[in-house]
Amino acid sequence: MSNTGNTIVIGSSPKFRGEYSSTAIYYEENIVTSYGSVFKASANAFQDMPPIVEALDGTISLSENGCWITVIDNVDLYNAVLSTNSLSTRVTNLENNVTEISGNMRPIVILTASEYEELVSGGTVDENTIYMVKSN
Repeated sequence: MSNTGNTIVIGSSPKFRGEYSSTAIYYEENIVTSYGSVFKASANAFQDMPPIVEALDGTISLSENGCWITVIDNVDLYNAVLSTNSLSTRVTNLENNVTEISGNMRPIVILTASEYEELVSGGTVDENTIYMVKSN
């Protein structure tokens, strides 16, 4: 606290700076968001010191650069959603593969000789179906 004439300066108030940017210069008490989490700058006049670090697999973790205080931590939630989206993509790809394979499959019907003769003489043979005659 300082006294300058008739004005008493008690401290600074936080200033919201939006989403973190590596090109911006941050000052103590600046507030930023990153990957759904909220951070307050604890150092003065710095840049390119992110509050979140992204791994090669896309997961994130809190930075340990000493420039940020975590206000709201959503790192675990972000990583859980990322994992769920990845699983969902893999399931969708599997479903597409099954659909593609099943589209090339044909049904197989096993008949007795008399059933087959009846089917053929009736003219109701499906050209997409494989008919097998079982032996007695």
